[in-house]
Amino acid sequence: MKILNFYDAASGSFIKRSIVADDYTPPAGDWIEGLVDHDANYVAGGVITARAAGAISASKSLIQNNGIDSSVVTCPNPCWLRVNGAFVQANGTYAVTATVTGSVLVRLAGQYRGEVSVVVGDDLDLAFEADPRWIALKNATSAQIDTWLTSNVTNIAQARTVLKVLLLAIRRVNR
Repeated sequence: MKILNFYDAASGSFIKRSIVADDYTPPAGDWIEGLVDHDANYVAGGVITARAAGAISASKSLIQNNGIDSSVVTCPNPCWLRVNGAFVQANGTYAVTATVTGSVLVRLAGQYRGEVSVVVGDDLDLAFEADPRWIALKNATSAQIDTWLTSNVTNIAQARTVLKVLLLAIRRVNR
């Protein structure tokens, strides 16, 4: 058995590893034989080369699914990115926009390694992200939550408000 490592010629990033019979040799092309760590290496000029850590960051971790809102990813100039699996060449920045909710994984490809994720959300996601109550709740201990409830929920109207917010949270979590 032999191990073949196929790579993207432009970026040098490994795409897949295949194990084949010893007597099989694919046509000449973008592959290298042997055991290679795809995360730690890339191909430069036909030679396996160690990848370097690259600085990558996103201006926002949550954007709206309207195709207009964006997060600017800052990366080395120049570099290759793998955006949800597709190779993209970038010159220091890359704008992430989307019309479908989900997560966009932006990985440095080729020479550099590193990644950042941008969540694409709807109005409810953005409302939760900006709501100071949720920001405080993310960092609160059980004791702090208990103290807040005891101090701030003293009548039916306040209890209804808390229940409404909890139902929205349950809806968001269970999508």
